[in-house]
Amino acid sequence: MFKNLKIKNFRGINDLEINGFNKINLLLGKNNSGKTSILEAIFLTIGASNPSLNVIVNNFRGLTHTEVDDFRFIFKDLDYHFPIKLEAIDIHKALRELEIKPIYSQPANGINIENPNKLLTSDSIISLQEVTGLELNLSINKKKYVSKVEVNYPKSMNNLINYIFTTPQKYKEEYQGNYLTPSSNDIGLAQKIEKLIVDKSLKPIITSLKKIDNNIL
Repeated sequence: MFKNLKIKNFRGINDLEINGFNKINLLLGKNNSGKTSILEAIFLTIGASNPSLNVIVNNFRGLTHTEVDDFRFIFKDLDYHFPIKLEAIDIHKALRELEIKPIYSQPANGINIENPNKLLTSDSIISLQEVTGLELNLSINKKKYVSKVEVNYPKSMNNLINYIFTTPQKYKEEYQGNYLTPSSNDIGLAQKIEKLIVDKSLKPIITSLKKIDNNIL
């Protein structure tokens, strides 16, 4: 689907560009080098209008949202000041851009509680606010869509966090993506493999896999 991908300020990735994607792509690298983060960035770019994915990718890693600050997990160096930017060009040469930035609680009318006579700067206002969600700004060939994920955090740890998802109106995603983790249980996997066998479509896959491991038959 995508011919290239640009990632900025996502997880441990500061600035990365990948070109030349094909039907089958292999990422190699040491542990904690960013391979999973690249897959997550692709997953978020494919489902750019689905704000719930920003919670799901954390859940895949076993990171459960229990604190106000837990959206920080997906930002570079856990720093909200630098929005996440994902950009891809698909096979139809359509430019897809996604910016993810925090939603802050409303400031107290710009008043400095400790010193009412002193004006607050933009940075000090932010420091007094809590992050209550994420805003996703999607642009496809410069046509813009906005979605949000907002959170009602529980007063008691016994209560579950309530998410409020807002998706773009009159927008239908053209692409679909499946993200499989080591703990994924694909119930339909056997049927999918059987269909590949019936359609005699296994040979191209095996040929590609043999380039990785010649012992594959």
